Order: sequence, then structure tokens, then C-alpha cells
Amino acid sequence: MATEKRAPSPRIVDVGARVTSRLPQGKLRIELLTDPWSVWCWGFEPVRRALALRHPELEFRFLLGGMFEEMPRPEQVGFDVDRFFAIVQRTTGMPIRADGPRKDPPRSTYPACIHVHTVRLLAPELEEAYLRALREAAYLDGLNISRDDVGADVAERVGVDRSEFLTLRTTNVPGDVFKQEVAALQAKSLHGYPTVLFTLDDRTHVVQGFQTLPAILGIAQSLTGKMHAPTPDPALPTIVPPGERVATREIAEVLGVSVETAYDACAVSEADGLLVREVHSTGVVWSRRDAKARPAPARRTPQPALIRPAP
Repeated sequence: MATEKRAPSPRIVDVGARVTSRLPQGKLRIELLTDPWSVWCWGFEPVRRALALRHPELEFRFLLGGMFEEMPRPEQVGFDVDRFFAIVQRTTGMPIRADGPRKDPPRSTYPACIHVHTVRLLAPELEEAYLRALREAAYLDGLNISRDDVGADVAERVGVDRSEFLTLRTTNVPGDVFKQEVAALQAKSLHGYPTVLFTLDDRTHVVQGFQTLPAILGIAQSLTGKMHAPTPDPALPTIVPPGERVATREIAEVLGVSVETAYDACAVSEADGLLVREVHSTGVVWSRRDAKARPAPARRTPQPALIRPAP
């Protein structure tokens, strides 16, 4: 697991009614400012899953923004994409396929954000599953999730009618909603990805940058004045829901064990016919054998490992 580090002092900001809708007295809400393309937000998935499964008393939700209206060209800004992805992978432990942005580079991250708003309008109960599926398509399958056809394919896999998605997506409605929300966030100087917002009693505290689970819980304790002990360990089928491909690192975070221990537990479940592994160059993801797979177009079929792969 990631080692504990001192959490930065949060700053307080009024972020408006859209972000700080009224909470019960003493209830803490944690929000992650996110963009489907944010690789740091993909790296935050172990923390997000652990909060959902082990700390249900802390309300968590995504706050959708938008990183780049026009994607900067790496050679123009002296940015090494491969090195950056390697840093994120080492820091978070999440598998990252880095060749996608080179083979089919997005011109903007905004279209993928508008895809999410489209699903929110059509089927709000599927928004979180769709956001997760977009991240998998980008960083496990190497697909350009800013393309409309890819966005529609992913929507169909999570249960949204493909034709309805494309019909609404080609109107101005989801784009206009997205622009309004991005403008509101930027007016409050909320533009870093990731940024974590903690709202308690209508006051919002903002912490910028990637945060570990111990750091998140430390800030929660400092704001609420109480410890937030985890609930009992969930069973593996709960950690790996139908239709998702869950990284070993995520399972380790939820269980509070090493990546190696989590890998071995998943291997046992695989031998029992419960899980299926998918090997990537920077890690392994697991899915439910009893679930209908969400095939991604043009995804390379992983080859059987001859040696124990990196978990």
C-alpha cells in the first residue's frame, strides 16, 4: 500500500450551490474534481473504491470538470508523456497503457467530458459506471475516448442505448451544460486535476493534487473530529462488480493488504472459477467470470503469462 504522508492544509472556498448542496449536520462529503482523461484520477480509483466499500459514512462523488479545451502538443511544451505516465503508474500502482495517446491523440479532453454529460441526461444512474468504463477504455485499452464512436460504444456496454446516445450527443444540450459547469468551476479557481473537495456543514475545504487514502482519512478526521474506522473486509465479488475490470492495486487498497497478497487471493478465486485475469504490461486487472464481459473495440488480446506477471 502507499505509505502515509502528511496531508496538506486545506484551503476554504465557497464553491457554490451546485457543489455544496445541503448536507445533514455533521455529514462529510468528499468530491473529486475529475476529467475522464485525467490519468491521476485513474490513479485515484483505488482510493475511491476503498472509500465506497470501507468508509460508507463518508459520502463520495465525482465533480466533472474539463482539463483541456485544446490539448497541448508535448513537443511544444517540453513534456515527456511516457515519463509522466510512468511516474503516475509508480505513484498509484494502477496499470496504464501509454501508447493510446500516441497512436490516436485526442485534440481535446472536452468531448469525453461531454460524453459523460450525455449519459447523465439519458441515464443518470449509469453516470459513474460510464465514467469508470471510459477510464478503462483509455488506460487499459488505449482508445481515444474523445471520439464519438468510442464514447457511444462504451455507453452501449454499460447499458445506454447507442443510437439515443449519439442522437443527444450531436445536439448542443450536453455541451451547453458542460460549458456552464466548467465556467462555474473556473470562476472559483477550481481547475486542477485531481482536486479533492471536503464539504462539512456548508463549508468546503479544497486540497489540490493526488492524495493517498491515509491522507484523505487524516483530513476527514481533522474536519469531523473523529476517527473513521473501516468496515469489515468485503468479499472479492463485492470488490469486483459485474462488468468492471478491477486492478490488483484497487483490491489491495480495499483489503488493506499488499499488492502481492491481493494478487494471490485473486489467483485463488481464479482457480475456483470466480475471477478472470487480464494481463497488462504494467499490471493485472480482474473481472467476474459470471458477468457478461464489456468487450472494447480493437483491444489487444493479452497473451498467457509464462511467468508470474507484475500484479
